[in-house]
Amino acid sequence: MKCNESLDLEYTAQNLKTAIQKRADVLSDIRRKKFNYLEHFPNSKKAKLFNIKPKSYLIKDLLEQQADFYNQSKKYAENTVEDYIRYINNELIPAFGKYQVHELTPLIIKDWIIHSTQSSKYVRNLIIPLRATLDDAKNMGIITENPLDKLSLRRLFQCFDDHSDYEVEPFNTKEKRLILNCNYSEQVLNLIKFGFYSGLRIGEILALQWSHFNIETRKINVEFTLVNGNLHKPKTKNSLRELVLLEQAYQAIIDQMKFTKHHSKFIFNNPNTEDMWLSTDAFRKHWVKLLEMVKVKYRNPYQMRHTFASMMLSRGENPLKVAKYLGHKDTEMVTKIYGKYIPINESEENCFIGNYDNE
Repeated sequence: MKCNESLDLEYTAQNLKTAIQKRADVLSDIRRKKFNYLEHFPNSKKAKLFNIKPKSYLIKDLLEQQADFYNQSKKYAENTVEDYIRYINNELIPAFGKYQVHELTPLIIKDWIIHSTQSSKYVRNLIIPLRATLDDAKNMGIITENPLDKLSLRRLFQCFDDHSDYEVEPFNTKEKRLILNCNYSEQVLNLIKFGFYSGLRIGEILALQWSHFNIETRKINVEFTLVNGNLHKPKTKNSLRELVLLEQAYQAIIDQMKFTKHHSKFIFNNPNTEDMWLSTDAFRKHWVKLLEMVKVKYRNPYQMRHTFASMMLSRGENPLKVAKYLGHKDTEMVTKIYGKYIPINESEENCFIGNYDNE
């Protein structure tokens, strides 16, 4: 049987050489009785005429290759690589490693998402290396479609009873006063006060050093974040930022000076060890104890950041300015997460700034 195949290449001198070499390789494999139609033409429908089945690959092997890629890549921040590799080893391989890649269906993935006990934010993060792995398999002709492309993930995640970091439940003024005026470690209270009035992530706060603070300009430079006891550069360039502090955040640092300014390079230390915080979990223990003590409903420490953002927006601050403080590149996340806190006056709601009559 004679078969013609197209390489889908533009006619150029270089591509002509490529086609000639391809023909030579095919003829060589045929002579040596090693010709595999699918390997030479992975997207060809004619392969089915010869009842050729695609080579099978365990998802475990493909995920491990993806992990190796992350290890060698210079594209990602160190803590991002650590997260992706942890997701692959601890979550994705146990869930999908036993399947051949062509056996993985949208239904299997959907069932995994629905029955996950993790937050939707965490599951979304797990899907990043899974999607990359399946996209590579598709691009190499191992599978014809990525099963994730057939899922409506947005609609699926809307079904989650999710209490992740993105669930906004800010502390009100009364709750903040109860927390900040309670009888607890002054160093911990300084940290919390700074969190309520700066908008920094908790890992960014724990990584702040005195060299990042300018007492005269009242500015703080966010240069690192604390991850598993180690300092890392933030994942995005927008998280590297210089901020003018609100009075309350500035005062929290001034009050902290007597504790750490002269014997630690870090602004906020763990009062139990008089040394840097080794993890966000170490702070969380104080946080849980303090909220229980003042009988304030528990929310995770990330809600300090939500409290700052919702406070700023509800008082009319520019969303772009708030986005900068939070370390976002634009207002998309701000309006998505905090949109209900952006006020609209009745007079503004019923009129427009411009004149559109002649457009």
